[in-house]
Formats: sequence, structure tokens, C-alpha cells
Amino acid sequence: MYRDHPDWRVYYGLIGAMYAEDPIRIDIAGSLESISAIDKETLYLCHETFYHPGNMLLLVVGNVEPERLMERIRANQAAKRFGPAAHPERLYPEEPEPVHRPLSVVELPVALPKCYFGFKEKKPAAGTDLARKEAATRIMLDLLLGPGSALYQELYDDNLISDTFGFDVQVTSRYAFSMIGGDTRDPDLLIERVREGVRRIARDGFDKADFERQRRKRIGGFLRTFNSPEAIANEFTKHRFRGIDPFGWLDVYESLTPDDIRERFEEHVNWDRLAVSVVRNGERT
Repeated sequence: MYRDHPDWRVYYGLIGAMYAEDPIRIDIAGSLESISAIDKETLYLCHETFYHPGNMLLLVVGNVEPERLMERIRANQAAKRFGPAAHPERLYPEEPEPVHRPLSVVELPVALPKCYFGFKEKKPAAGTDLARKEAATRIMLDLLLGPGSALYQELYDDNLISDTFGFDVQVTSRYAFSMIGGDTRDPDLLIERVREGVRRIARDGFDKADFERQRRKRIGGFLRTFNSPEAIANEFTKHRFRGIDPFGWLDVYESLTPDDIRERFEEHVNWDRLAVSVVRNGERT
């Protein structure tokens, strides 16, 4: 189902290029072999191990009466029988620090090549440090390659990127990386132009007014989530499972300084830890 999906292939191509051992490199959809090996007993074991109230977080957002709601939930759960909650030990292989391979190329029938590139982090984080690293990285990449940056405009004017171009950041206690890219007529030239832009920033630094604008943009985005019950629920549960205070992001963004962003730039943008994933049409020259 996903093998002929260019966006999926370029996405997992980059993760597979970065990581040699960590399970994040495994396509969540599985493979033909792993799917074929699933039987009824495996499904029951998975359900009994993980789909248990003891392994669950419940968050209710809306115009509700908390006391009455909790009475109904307790009555509902008391009428059911559950076995003891399992506490499986999660064992993760040791991940080498270097990228697994610098380049992944897949050939599919696409009108334009797709190019994702990013940097594999050396030191993951946890708790408040995790939130701070993620926030600083997002602001740094906004300043470097976001739609309001000079480099983004240069690349757009030269038809090297389109409105498909963007970035994402993944920071967890186990792994961390950036993912940048989109459709491009020339992946090699795109990477070279980004290198030039990085050298310029390394020399001149980020503009402090631009930093303040991006910081306020992130604060505004965080505050806007409170207009949506669904967004509140999604953000709260996501960050609780990551060990982050869901309401602490405002303090994190307000505490960041231009020096923090400069330090994050120097630490994260390491060309020795760059990986590139390309999906291109093999019939084109």
C-alpha cells in the first residue's frame, strides 16, 4: 500500500538513512513478511499487553461536570473485568552516533524529484530539556529556512523549492532529528544552496529582530491551541506521554534568547551528521 507512495518513501528513506538500529527506522505499516507472520494469538497478546486501562491516559475537554463524569467512568470500569496490567520491559538496541548512510535514493514515477534532508542529533533529551531543545530547534530552522527567511525566498525565486517545502523536528528521550525538504527540480543543487546559506548564517548570525518575531509567532501558536478542545486534547496527551508539562511551553519560549538559538544552530547543523533521501523518476535524465 505504501511502497508506491512517494511522500511515504522519501520520509522513511530519510529515517532509514539516519538510523541503523533504532526501531524508528522500521516502517509503521510493517513489511509483507511481518504482516504475514501475524496470527490470532499475536493479536490477543498485543491487546492484552498494551490495550489495558492501566496503560491509558484519559483527558476530557469541554463543557462537562467533572464529578458526574468521573462517577460514570468509575461505574463503567467497575462493571468490567480486567486482568492485571502488564509492564513489559522495552529493550532498545544501541544506536551508533553516525548516520547509517548519507544518501537514500528510490526510483518512482514522479513529475519532480522529492528531496528530504536532515541532521541526526547526538544527544537526545528528556523533560524540560527536551521541550527546550525542540523549541529552540524549531525557531532556529524557522530563521534559517522558514517562509520568512531570506534563504527560503532565494530558493523559491530560483525555482528550487515550492510551497511543498518545509521542515519538522522530532525530539524524544531516545532519538532526535530534523527533516527538511519537499519537491525540487535539482536535489543536489538544493543541498549545495542550503550549505551556502548555512555558511552565511555561521558568518553573520541571525537577526535579533527576526528571532523575536519567530519567538512571538511560536508563543502565539501555542496560545491559539486553547481555542480548540481537540487541539488541547491532542497536545496535552502527546506531551504527557513524552514526560513534558503540557502547559510549560509558554515558559520555555519566553526563556529562549538569541544566544540559545545560535548555540542550537552550531550544535544541530553538523554536516557530518547529514542524511539525504531522494525519490526520483528513473526514466528521466
